[in-house]
Amino acid sequence: MEATEENDLIIPRNSGILVSKSNGTVVLRLRCKTKEEFQQWKEEYEKLNYVTYRVLRGRNCEASKVLFKQLYRCQHNTVPDYHKVKKPSKKHTDCPHKMSVTIKVVVKQSRSTDKFMPEYPTVVKFSGAHNHRVKSAESLKFRDVGPEVRLKLIEFFKAGNGPTHALKLHKRDLMEQYDEDYDRVACDAARCPSFRSVQHLYTTLFKEKYGDFTKEKLLESIVSRVEVLKSEGIKITCSTLSDDFCISMCTPIMERVHTFESSGSICFIDSSGNADRYNCRIFLIMTDSCV
Repeated sequence: MEATEENDLIIPRNSGILVSKSNGTVVLRLRCKTKEEFQQWKEEYEKLNYVTYRVLRGRNCEASKVLFKQLYRCQHNTVPDYHKVKKPSKKHTDCPHKMSVTIKVVVKQSRSTDKFMPEYPTVVKFSGAHNHRVKSAESLKFRDVGPEVRLKLIEFFKAGNGPTHALKLHKRDLMEQYDEDYDRVACDAARCPSFRSVQHLYTTLFKEKYGDFTKEKLLESIVSRVEVLKSEGIKITCSTLSDDFCISMCTPIMERVHTFESSGSICFIDSSGNADRYNCRIFLIMTDSCV
């Protein structure tokens, strides 16, 4: 099924059938038999239609006929009244569009008169039209990070890149891939996420792997590492003031550079973002100085 207008729906290939479409309401029947299968379908549907859904309400069912029921809202309806916020999010347009899903239980022998059973046990109903353009730059910038981009960023993190450099590498790849269309792609947060989203992913990944960290634990780790480097002959010192710290180090190659008289007239400072996990910056000073 292909979309002819912006508010038309694109159904993932071979996933289900269109049952009815009238007065702003669309009903689909899907092959999904479990909640997990529906979640996979939902991700693919969101990708194809440039939309993002949030759970409004729902529950797992223990009844013999229904396995799962859920009602979703468009993310551009942030339900500010429910959350009791005075100033709604910028993405809030009070969008009336909703999606409901019901997964029926499939049994071998059933007296059900539902002609779509057992091949299409999932009922999906869309109601209300979006009150915003789903493909506009203003809407696309609020989309979630796409699954493929998420995995790509995680691989960058595993290779030792921080959020800043990982996002820079990803944007470089997008520029090479899309060339003149890069600006259009960069508006879509699913394909080109914001730094805040990348940093959140980075922090979450490290939290799952290493647990929460505190400034006290961080400082203990740094002081311990400094002592190890000193024992290896590296010229390094660490100064602390309350919760803040400063580390100065002169590596062997820096010492070699200092033997050149001309190095005293050159000062090069570089700031690295590789310590983004701790919201720190690393400043590299290349000069023959007493700093």
